[in-house]
Amino acid sequence: MPQDVREPPQVLPLPYETPWGRTLYYTGAPLDAGPLPTLIYFSLSGEDSLATSPFNQPVAFLQGAPLRIFSLDLPAHTREENPHEAIKKWADEMAAGRSPLTDFIDECARACQLLIERGVADPSRMASAGLSRGAFFATHLSARLPAIKAVLGFAPLVDLSFAKDFSPIATQEAVQELALINLTSLLIKTHFRFYIGNRDTLVSTKLAFEFITALADAAFEAHQRPPAAELIITPSIGHHGHGTKRETFFEGAMWLKSELLG
Repeated sequence: MPQDVREPPQVLPLPYETPWGRTLYYTGAPLDAGPLPTLIYFSLSGEDSLATSPFNQPVAFLQGAPLRIFSLDLPAHTREENPHEAIKKWADEMAAGRSPLTDFIDECARACQLLIERGVADPSRMASAGLSRGAFFATHLSARLPAIKAVLGFAPLVDLSFAKDFSPIATQEAVQELALINLTSLLIKTHFRFYIGNRDTLVSTKLAFEFITALADAAFEAHQRPPAAELIITPSIGHHGHGTKRETFFEGAMWLKSELLG
């Protein structure tokens, strides 16, 4: 992999409206080109996930490939909201007995089915990806939608109970149930690649390792050999060791390109 990976080009996302009023955003080949390989990518708001660097770098590195990339606003991540307050809002809602994250995952799966039914997405070549909290949703979407064959995550949030804002309700059953490690039996045929810093204290390097190990064990026991679950640990950078280098984004994007087009 080249060490001087240049800043990828600017991406200009376009809106895609669902019949129930949710706006998705997409980039890539025109919709009239028929069903194509499709990536669902999560980071912040739908537009920022596709258009704002560095959050969109995995998307930008895939520009020009014969595929489409869709995104939508994470819960409490509209462009009018502060993303730094989002996880606290999730915790507050769950403390009140609501389920904004499960509802969102359900809607994402519904949106993906719509893309398949409308001849936009090729159901045999779909993947999900995400950065930090986005990787959490990418993994849940894969568990919900068997059409997704590959998942790519950067600095993945694996367990909500580890997040500081969830500490008051960390033991709540609804919170515990959302931990990615509970999904392993649903993901044994999915190709996984996670990247994380060797000392990420924001989402926990150890939790990422435990999830990938559990996934590999589950796949092995189900006779998926060798288990297609990778964890790449790199030197930590940035605040709390939670940063991701451009070269890492590039490497992950090229892996995903091979998964979708190879």
